Amino acid sequence: MSDSITIQNSNIMPLFDDLRQIINQTRNRVAVNVNAELTLMYWHIGERINREVLGNERAEYGKQIVSAVSTQLQSEFGKKGFEPRSIWRMMQFASMFPDIKIVTPLVTHLSWSTTRDSSFMWLKYIKIQGQIVSALPTFFVK
Repeated sequence: MSDSITIQNSNIMPLFDDLRQIINQTRNRVAVNVNAELTLMYWHIGERINREVLGNERAEYGKQIVSAVSTQLQSEFGKKGFEPRSIWRMMQFASMFPDIKIVTPLVTHLSWSTTRDSSFMWLKYIKIQGQIVSALPTFFVK
């Protein structure tokens, strides 16, 4: 006798539906938390590199730093997400929002992909308008 027949015959479908809902809600919360932590990690990486690069104002030095950091991170943590282009985006994100006190509440409304795609331009507009926290839930739905 298969499990699905047993469940149907024992009339516990409401229990199974509740369990399915618990599992799906938990998976969604985990995904939101993982996205938030990744976004914060990328901000911290960008902020730290910005401090290093801005401490030495030569543009060529910045290119060398990004290339070296990218190569080292890729060798240790894999290529995905640590390409030079991604590192520059992390730096741009940290430059746009230099205060961690602003970034921390935003990460529940942002995913890293939001900062990578064309929607990133909306962040600039919202920041300029001074409506960061109140406008984000309207514009950025995960």
